[in-house]
Amino acid sequence: MLGLLPPSMGIHPSSRVKAVHVLSYATFVSKVVVSGGVWLLLMLIASRAGLADQPWWNHNVELVGSLNLDGGAINVVVQDRRAYVLTVGPDGGSGHLHIIDVSDPTQPTELGVWPSSERIFPDLQVAGPHAYVHDGDYFKIIDASDPQAPRELFNHQFTFDQFVVDGSRVYLGRGSGIRILDISDPQGILVLSNIDRNAGPALGASGNLVLFGDDLYDVSDPADPRFLSRLLAPSFVHFVRRSAIFSESLIFVLGDWRMTIFEISDPTNPQYLRQYKSPIRGDDPGVRQSGLALDGSIAYMADGTWGMSVMDISDLDSPDYLRGTYVTPSEPTGVAVDDSLIYVTDLDAGLLILRYTGPVPERNAIGNGENWLRAK
Repeated sequence: MLGLLPPSMGIHPSSRVKAVHVLSYATFVSKVVVSGGVWLLLMLIASRAGLADQPWWNHNVELVGSLNLDGGAINVVVQDRRAYVLTVGPDGGSGHLHIIDVSDPTQPTELGVWPSSERIFPDLQVAGPHAYVHDGDYFKIIDASDPQAPRELFNHQFTFDQFVVDGSRVYLGRGSGIRILDISDPQGILVLSNIDRNAGPALGASGNLVLFGDDLYDVSDPADPRFLSRLLAPSFVHFVRRSAIFSESLIFVLGDWRMTIFEISDPTNPQYLRQYKSPIRGDDPGVRQSGLALDGSIAYMADGTWGMSVMDISDLDSPDYLRGTYVTPSEPTGVAVDDSLIYVTDLDAGLLILRYTGPVPERNAIGNGENWLRAK
């Protein structure tokens, strides 16, 4: 069991703390106990004053810097000491892409802003000077080579649920179809295929493998994507999938309040390994957008409503995996990790830059028994 926090540690320095009226004390305690997070309850009991007068407690994670942004922050990507943050307007419609200098993480500075013209979605990827966004019924490429004046380079209209960029290809997925684009030509976007097939949102891709919803596809022939298998696991129900990360022969799928790991060395026969539930949310399905980031054998998961969890996944057999938590002022929506720093978007608080201060696994690998994979 993790130790109790001293009364002098873990207080969120922001004045915008989560008010107790969100949940009654009794309801919160019951959720904590049911979800198995007894240590969280003990930390609350250890607080010097009543819950109503105290900010929420954090463990093994400290705040390094923050930046408030106009609108609700819904996702973040970090590349080359710059953070790319999507925000949405108060009506849930049009939003902005913010480019932020994080070379000094204690004082992040906004460099430039690109305004969306449609309803902005959380999909966001960055490669080189380009950012890729989901703006209404458009997939858009934003040229951020001049961070002070980002501009729309190309757009492609298609009704889709979510996209994934892998190299020079873009995969657009929805419940009734798949579209694959080639973006290698600087003069425009080329459609490689448009398949009328029961699929799902594009969640992740690596080489010739793409995950659409729960289904793995072989896209070595982009004109004819071939279904390989369906990911199946205990309690792997059809809630909203947020993202998927391919690492070696593993795939990490984030869906609502849990992360599920599969072994896919044979993609026609994926093997379920383990699920990690949010220690804060438990089985509560009332979750907003969330995020997942990996750094070696440490996983950082934005829990969707309460905060960010740090999990040691170096030993998939170990029941002792929780290494830290950080409860944000509002609702965490995305997470990225870069150069030992954690970047979390919060719906009301903007961008938070955090540092994990807890123990690091001795083995930079993921697995169980005699089967270990090097962690990227």
